[in-house]
Amino acid sequence: MAATLPVGLNPWSTQPIAIASIDYVKRPEVLPAVASCVWDMLIVDEAHGVGGDSDRYVAVTTLASRAAYVLLLTATPHSGDRRAFTSLCGLGSLDSDPLLVFRRSRKDVHIGVPRRVHITAVRPNADELRMHRSLADYSAAVRADRRELHDRSWLALSVLHKRALSSAWSLAQSIDRRLAALTAAGTSSGDTQMMLPLGDPDGERSDDDEAPRWPADLGLSNADHERRLLAELASHARRAARHETKLAILRRLLTRARQSAVVFTEYRDTLLHISRALDLPCVVLHGGLTARERAAALGVFASEPGTVLLATDAAGEGLNLHRSCRLVINVELPWNPMRLEQRIGRVDRIGQRRTVHAFHLIATATGEPRILRRLTQRIAAAQAEIGAPDPVGIDEELAIARLVIGEAFDDRR
Repeated sequence: MAATLPVGLNPWSTQPIAIASIDYVKRPEVLPAVASCVWDMLIVDEAHGVGGDSDRYVAVTTLASRAAYVLLLTATPHSGDRRAFTSLCGLGSLDSDPLLVFRRSRKDVHIGVPRRVHITAVRPNADELRMHRSLADYSAAVRADRRELHDRSWLALSVLHKRALSSAWSLAQSIDRRLAALTAAGTSSGDTQMMLPLGDPDGERSDDDEAPRWPADLGLSNADHERRLLAELASHARRAARHETKLAILRRLLTRARQSAVVFTEYRDTLLHISRALDLPCVVLHGGLTARERAAALGVFASEPGTVLLATDAAGEGLNLHRSCRLVINVELPWNPMRLEQRIGRVDRIGQRRTVHAFHLIATATGEPRILRRLTQRIAAAQAEIGAPDPVGIDEELAIARLVIGEAFDDRR
């Protein structure tokens, strides 16, 4: 349309109603033209995605200053992040105008039945405990070597602890790759180069659930000492992977339930490890699949009762699974309470006629009970306020990383 307009005429000024994605509007060559217009109303759908310090927030703030009314819409639960909540509520505010909140939950309108959440304590076996102690030894060595860890190092270490809580197998994969990099001639920074998506021209796949690259700033100044610590850790992880207690509990839950279920995990290699170990009909859904492959997996899950859907968060968004099942099992806790709610929300949706059961597998004698307490506090904070959240950012990840790694170090002593 813009090509047919006279030179110098703003195309946005010719439309009484304009619908556009925020990611398009925020572009530096687009935003000035949109912001030069005066709008009667600005409607922001999925408003939780524009909170916090981001280009989206800047764009919406700019447009809100040019609108008489601002309407923010979201169905995403509050994460408990008060700072993000405050920034979101301030969008379009003039002279401290109060935010008018209209909130309707399914309970308010008497839709659906209450869910039931089950905390399932999993006692690690001796091999798993040795693995966690060995990981604490490595973390302590990094802390001692660096004297004072900066934020990136804390977060890098947290990835290893996340992997250990997900599965011993996934941790073993990361450590084996690091050891291979250390033994390569002249290599000290590990496998840090990003892969180019050469085999995915249509952008259907996602690598968000792939094993993370080993950060260049995570390691010891003494490579031989690091190699010895990691070799011991790898040995414990591989031994623990032979008989994982979470896998045994998961198998028992699914066998007793005798119904379709969705099993969530953060990492693709944990998902594939589970799929090999389960003696049950299952399909997998992860970021490495094409759109056609995902559709085929969902088709099998919907048409064959009793099938287990193994999914990662990279493939779990936007799914409506409430007609196929009512059971969700989290192999590990995500460190983001909003993501946890989104997982359960795949089956606990409007139209679900049965009670939804969500099981969280919590490894005792590890950092996972502390993560649960932290998430519980965040959810309680969210329930004390009304509003929509911004996805939890690096500050929250950093807080949990310090909590888990620090206390693991203390427990080791």
